[in-house]
Amino acid sequence: MDRDMVTDYINRYLEEIKLSLDFLKKRENEAQRARLIKELASVSGLSGRQISDIIGINRETVRKVIVSYCQKNRLLDKLSPLDK
Repeated sequence: MDRDMVTDYINRYLEEIKLSLDFLKKRENEAQRARLIKELASVSGLSGRQISDIIGINRETVRKVIVSYCQKNRLLDKLSPLDK
């Protein structure tokens, strides 16, 4: 995805949840922010730094969300099909 496509994706996401980018940055909207970061990381092919630049959120915050998401997926992959 190029930067314009990512920006369009973000705008559609924000319209869907009825928040502006400024409100997404607030602590009380942490779950929505994490969901957006996870989706961008998995579908856009952008680095964490690029995601943080586009949405204007601290790079370390983006890194923590991505690391948490990757660790959770690794744990789920290790479970047997019966455990899921």
